[in-house]
Amino acid sequence: FAFTGISLGGGMSLHAGGVDSRVKAVVALSGFNSLSEGMYNNETTAEFSAKRLLFAGAVFGRPTKEADAAYEKALGPLEDVSDLLKFLGTRDPDIHLEEFNRRKLPIFISHNFGDVYFVPQNMIRFFDKLTGPKQLLLNAGAHAGPEVAEIQSRDSLIWKSAIKWLDNYLKGAANGVESDPIVRMQVGETEQHVPFFTWPDSPIVRTKTFHLTPRGERWFGGLMSKGAPSADWLAERARKAGGPDTLKY
Repeated sequence: FAFTGISLGGGMSLHAGGVDSRVKAVVALSGFNSLSEGMYNNETTAEFSAKRLLFAGAVFGRPTKEADAAYEKALGPLEDVSDLLKFLGTRDPDIHLEEFNRRKLPIFISHNFGDVYFVPQNMIRFFDKLTGPKQLLLNAGAHAGPEVAEIQSRDSLIWKSAIKWLDNYLKGAANGVESDPIVRMQVGETEQHVPFFTWPDSPIVRTKTFHLTPRGERWFGGLMSKGAPSADWLAERARKAGGPDTLKY
């Protein structure tokens, strides 16, 4: 059998694929590779995300006392995340990477550029480490937005690709999915997608470095593509003990 799901369901589908060898394929939509990173990315408690997940759990699930206590400590005045990271760490698909690769488990991932709960950078890093059959769609939109909005659409690239994936790797249909691009990125909010048949190395990819400039009292900072990081930014970074001075795309 196979597992598929959206958001928490996407992450748990990956988790199930790591603990049960009967799973022949996974489709993870707006899922996560690491709840720990999602809730404590860059060593900062994601208070908004945590409260939304707690609310959803209370309405639709059966939260355990262990989970409630861990979140309460993390969201308290001392922001003690030790119990939360321990609790979440046992549920991270990341811990199954070796098993995924040993079994060459076919994994299809759909994720969105505007996802603030489970940022796409983390899922891309996870995707890069997979050595079995894999495919990644990167879409415009926020967390779970395109997947939910297009669930009844016959023309949805997300759902057509997901079904094609399951038809091949679960049902054994010879539908040519192996010849599809490994990665497809949506261009803005258009219907256009840029295909990547090799990943992460690709002839159409280039790296460009940008240095951040500090923001003033009444304006936002900027990006510089030339020169070194701003001296003002580095001084501000040292004073506040945080924040990168360089981005690479």
